[in-house]
Amino acid sequence: MQTLSRGADLKILFFLLGTFFFGYNLARGFDLNFEILYLPILIFGIYVWRKYQNEIALPKTLKVWFYILFFYWTFTVISSFTHWPLGSTAWANLNIAHNVFIFMLLGIAIYVLKPSVDFFWAFMGLAGVAVISLFVMEVHAVGGLDALERGIRLGSVYLHPVKMGVFANGVFIILMGSLPWAFRKGWSFFSIWIILVSLVFLAIVFSQTRQAWIGWPEALIAWSVYYVYYFRDTLNIRPYKVVIAIFALILLIAATLTVTPAKKLFVDRVNLAFNNVSEYLDRQTFRSSVGERLISYEGGVRGIVDYPWFGVGSDQFREKQSYYTAQVAKEEFSIDFSGLDYRHMHNQYLMSWFTYGVFVFVMVLFMLGFLLVVFTKGIANATTENKAFWVAGFVFTVASILVFVPDSPLVRSDTSAHFLLFSTLLLSFALQHKHQNEPYKSN
Repeated sequence: MQTLSRGADLKILFFLLGTFFFGYNLARGFDLNFEILYLPILIFGIYVWRKYQNEIALPKTLKVWFYILFFYWTFTVISSFTHWPLGSTAWANLNIAHNVFIFMLLGIAIYVLKPSVDFFWAFMGLAGVAVISLFVMEVHAVGGLDALERGIRLGSVYLHPVKMGVFANGVFIILMGSLPWAFRKGWSFFSIWIILVSLVFLAIVFSQTRQAWIGWPEALIAWSVYYVYYFRDTLNIRPYKVVIAIFALILLIAATLTVTPAKKLFVDRVNLAFNNVSEYLDRQTFRSSVGERLISYEGGVRGIVDYPWFGVGSDQFREKQSYYTAQVAKEEFSIDFSGLDYRHMHNQYLMSWFTYGVFVFVMVLFMLGFLLVVFTKGIANATTENKAFWVAGFVFTVASILVFVPDSPLVRSDTSAHFLLFSTLLLSFALQHKHQNEPYKSN
């Protein structure tokens, strides 16, 4: 039986990556379960492993990433079984943890098949199209952008506002580094690309997701520094001119926001967050979006003190969350309260420790810390042409570190998939370009 060429394998990889991203973004809108897409990725990963097994020589860095994922899975399983017998919630969470092995295979496939720079940015463009598709569907469903002034958040119909904002932001902060590549494709392509990036940005704004917005400052700083060095090294443009151009772009974005419905949304959401924090710290009330997060954190810390090693377990999470938050409400606010009853704690760090114990918590820190160190070192050592991929990995990691504070991505199948997909994609792609002088060119 004749095997497929490497070029054909790359096309299959591109199709699987694109379908997977579309899947967890749009599955709810079409009443589909995106997790069925893990099966073709698993089959393809095994196929690549078997076909190219004589060529597989993974770098140490990628192996360490796989070891971290493996030990995260191991401690999650061990901790879960200390709370035997397991209920439906525990089994569902274990199924999410099992998916790390599929992302390991995907990382190997990306590294071995050596996708080109065009492959990478084309995939990011396709991801942008997925975000824009959801954006358009949401705007149509709520009756136009005027509905936003009535307090409707985009993402409420076909996904979830927070997920829409976080997914779109992950794409946007990476696409910020794509402009030199797009410019080399010609003015027409570059113009379309700018429109695509701008629409992805608006999707984030109109989702009104504050945990996505907190990823902007560091991304803007990192990419600004990148462009200063890029234009200095490639076009011999003086750095101060690049700084002026970047500052002008920031002013243009700010001016654009002031003449759109985004201005009021942005200002109102930021002010509301500060007011909620102030009310909570003054012990006035915890009845707000931010306030409920803060009381869950206080309750979580109390639970961690009582169950430090293996946590309370997935099946007991909601019961214990209600118990400890009711305790905080009574003691700190003098309010009789039955307690919060949410699926997660809106903080991945506390959620991991509270539910699974200190060992899983440490592995979450290792995940993010490892990525941060690797991408930071990679930026310093990469060539000017390849530096963008390391910066992309850096800004995505920093954004993830920040998102893990007000959210718990690893306890949901789609948000967990988003984090693992992009962290593995960025790491594998950056490493394979580091270890070859001329990337393999796909059609």
